[in-house]
Amino acid sequence: MKLKTHFYIGIIAALLLAIAGCSDDFLTARNNSVHQLDTIYISPVSQNYAGPLSLPIDVSEPYTIIMQPSCMTFSSQKGKFVNGTTQLEFSTDMSNYSGMTGYIGQHLVLYVENVGTLVFMVAIGSPGNPDGTNQDAPFIQVSESVVDLQNNDSKVLTIRNTGNANLTFQFKEIPGWLTFSTLQGMLYPGQSTDITLVVNRNNLEENEYSAIVQIQNNTPQGNYGLLVKMKVSNLTNPENTKAIQGQVTDSEYNKITNQLLVTTQIPNQLIIFSTSDNTQTIIPLDKSPNCISISEDGNTAVIGYNLAAVSKVDLQTKTLTKTIETDCIPFDIVLGDNDWCYLMPETGNFEYLRSLNLKTSQLVKSTKYGNIYAKMTIRKVPGKPYLLGSNTQVSSNGLIMADISKGIARDTMPYWFIDTNNFWLSPKGEKIYTGVKNIHRTPAFTTTETYFYNLDIIGTLKPQKENIVWVDHCEATNTIFMAESSRYYESVPYSVIEQIDAGNYNFKKLIEPAKYVTTINGNKSAYKTIVKFVFANSSGTQIYVVKNVLEEYKTQAWSMEVIPLN
Repeated sequence: MKLKTHFYIGIIAALLLAIAGCSDDFLTARNNSVHQLDTIYISPVSQNYAGPLSLPIDVSEPYTIIMQPSCMTFSSQKGKFVNGTTQLEFSTDMSNYSGMTGYIGQHLVLYVENVGTLVFMVAIGSPGNPDGTNQDAPFIQVSESVVDLQNNDSKVLTIRNTGNANLTFQFKEIPGWLTFSTLQGMLYPGQSTDITLVVNRNNLEENEYSAIVQIQNNTPQGNYGLLVKMKVSNLTNPENTKAIQGQVTDSEYNKITNQLLVTTQIPNQLIIFSTSDNTQTIIPLDKSPNCISISEDGNTAVIGYNLAAVSKVDLQTKTLTKTIETDCIPFDIVLGDNDWCYLMPETGNFEYLRSLNLKTSQLVKSTKYGNIYAKMTIRKVPGKPYLLGSNTQVSSNGLIMADISKGIARDTMPYWFIDTNNFWLSPKGEKIYTGVKNIHRTPAFTTTETYFYNLDIIGTLKPQKENIVWVDHCEATNTIFMAESSRYYESVPYSVIEQIDAGNYNFKKLIEPAKYVTTINGNKSAYKTIVKFVFANSSGTQIYVVKNVLEEYKTQAWSMEVIPLN
């Protein structure tokens, strides 16, 4: 395909302008790609221009001049092609080119909506010596002339010096919704650097936004105009996200009944998400819940409150059936077998495990505190009459084991001198995953020896982020889902979820939870979140993510996101 007409410019002052070299297949498809167009020759005596520019296709789209030679000044940086033609008006300042021989090649770059980036080579000089060059100058090359972020938060831009002298550059005319990881720099010949563009959509209305950021530099090309575009849209949460009112205090999931339980304060409530049929039931509570535990068969739950009391919940009828006063505020609670549950206190230094019979209300405190401190995390070993506990609030955390086979926990509790930071158990209870990345084999209960200096490490988790927040093992797909939060020194905190092969602990997939749309301090926006709990359903086809907005927002805006797994 050839140009319908050449780029004719009406001459106000002396002008030499010609175009050559358009390929036959130019713009055979309208898409957002880069198209190299013809060469424009400008004589050093040129000053003012006015005339039409025609394209080889009939397009009626707006355009933006995003890069131009330093000698060219346009009456407007924006315009519109109508039926493939537009009117250009510009002037030139050729004072830097007097006495030169040969040509200096520069670029005129237009971005045309729904067409792409059009690049014209501008050859400035005299045709008497076409081999003239500018050999000792820097030359700036930018990986993208148009950065279209759409709904993304960031993008990496590469700047390279392809010239033969040192390149200096600086970003100017940056809009308020955009930041750069660095604002200026210097590159030696052949050197490049990556720069991250980050968008902040807070306080912006739904709309499309664009700006031309000037990259000031010391090349003969002149300033480089970088067109940056982004959208603020879809300020509603998708159907796979459910709002959770209040402050989440605990959550558990049962893979037999596929029920997700969440307790919250302000309002005080128990939320039961039935993930099989996508329904939910809310049970109001007259006390503030601290913790919750589900029986292994999924038919019963127990709730510990922020005062000395425990309630039993029938999950089949979705009702509270009994509330029992205790002698301590439960920090953590575990529901065992035969209507016994177990409590760890909220306060105190050297403490004792409590065994509570939910039928008779009998409360038994162990007589040996051993290595138990307040705020110990406890979990039942699946399918076995044992509890494991770790002092996650102190160092070293340690690990204890309690025999609950007779209902009342046995006083003798072996202790392993290890760190956990938190811990989770595999579906059959044979492995312990820890927040310090180590994977241990669950030890056998013993009374002959009660203090051990270590516990065999049989594997290691390798999170991309520093902090392991939660671990869930899906037996159906032999997969581990590991929620992680960013390292303390990262400037942009956020959570990710890694999908890991439970056989060899190799990475399989990275999952990023969606932002949560809510209003904070009067500003409706999509806010980044931090994951607190993640659970896979019994078949391993979906995960359920309980999360809050980032702590920096200093508010409670919790939600549950359902993420399908492909």
